[in-house]
Amino acid sequence: MASSGIQMNNYQGGEMMISKKDKTTAGILGILLGSLGIHRMYMGFVGIGLLQLVVTVVTFGLGGIWGFIEGILILVQDDWTDSDGRLLKGNERGQQEYYNGISRELKPPVGGNDNRFQQLKELNELKEQGIITPEEFEREKRKIL
Repeated sequence: MASSGIQMNNYQGGEMMISKKDKTTAGILGILLGSLGIHRMYMGFVGIGLLQLVVTVVTFGLGGIWGFIEGILILVQDDWTDSDGRLLKGNERGQQEYYNGISRELKPPVGGNDNRFQQLKELNELKEQGIITPEEFEREKRKIL
């Protein structure tokens, strides 16, 4: 886990937890205001954010490179989490893991249309939430039908 060094479980009840905090927002905050630790505070790591601010002040601004580099890393890596250990929204790998977990839970239909209807409804909800792409939705829909 690149973001905090703290191992936290990203799964709750067998499902991947996705943060409401956005990866792109955190990355841009890191690039533009990283010297102030704003991106870390946005992700919920207030202590680290304050430390970045102190380092920047003590080093007369040179410590600001720390936040700038982190901003770039947040944008290019897919394993950054918020302070609760949830992957930042927009992490493609994290969303794919979440989708794979949901896909495993959807069992093949065993008679009756009610089960198929429920599976399609759940898939549609995932698509509407942006967790899966329309292409993934169509592929899984064909498997169910």
